[in-house]
Amino acid sequence: MTTPVRIGPYRIETELGRGGMGVVYRAEDTRTQATVALKVLPPHLAADPRYLPRFEREGHSAARLNHPHIVRVLGTGSEGGYHYLALQFVDGQTLTEYMRDRKSLLPAERIIAIINQIAAALDYAHDLGVLHRDIKNGNIMLDKTGAALLTDFGVAKLEDEEFANYTVVGTTVGTPAFMAPEQARGAPVDRRADVYSLGVVAYTLFTGTAPFKADSQPALLHKVVYEPPQPPEE
Repeated sequence: MTTPVRIGPYRIETELGRGGMGVVYRAEDTRTQATVALKVLPPHLAADPRYLPRFEREGHSAARLNHPHIVRVLGTGSEGGYHYLALQFVDGQTLTEYMRDRKSLLPAERIIAIINQIAAALDYAHDLGVLHRDIKNGNIMLDKTGAALLTDFGVAKLEDEEFANYTVVGTTVGTPAFMAPEQARGAPVDRRADVYSLGVVAYTLFTGTAPFKADSQPALLHKVVYEPPQPPEE
């Protein structure tokens, strides 16, 4: 994807990262001179019916949320074939990046503070009927003050929303290593699946490893559904 100079009112400054749902740029809102994280779905993905509904759903889901530990959606739009979400810019790292750079476990008190903050964010989202469905270390940001913020509502689900237009019955949505068993089976989920996934995050922070490991995704999903996790004390 060629880096555009400007999309809508946002002037692109630098690329922050990229993944399956497009590219995230650091950008300036030319109307206010505020720095934002601009998540952009390129034209070739916007034309794919598997991607655009999910991208739009992220904007709609997260726009409902206003919480100190949830990354805010500041605006949405499209121009020149590019669809974008303007997000609160977090000066920091994902929890995955932070732990990789640190190369050692965090103190227990620090882990508890992170889990408490994300748990509060989830409690707030759940009370508004929003399920995240992809809680993992890579979707938790740590800012320069050490505060934890939940991001990426790309596979979020509104509890009162008819979801058949977006998923195929029996398929799984989320990240296998962090999924609750019912989510791994492709069964309906509620807030308990997000709580389970946050428990997996806590497990990885306290132990430095995942509760389940396998050589393939099918094998990993089988373990999640049918086997107990390795006890943390081991």
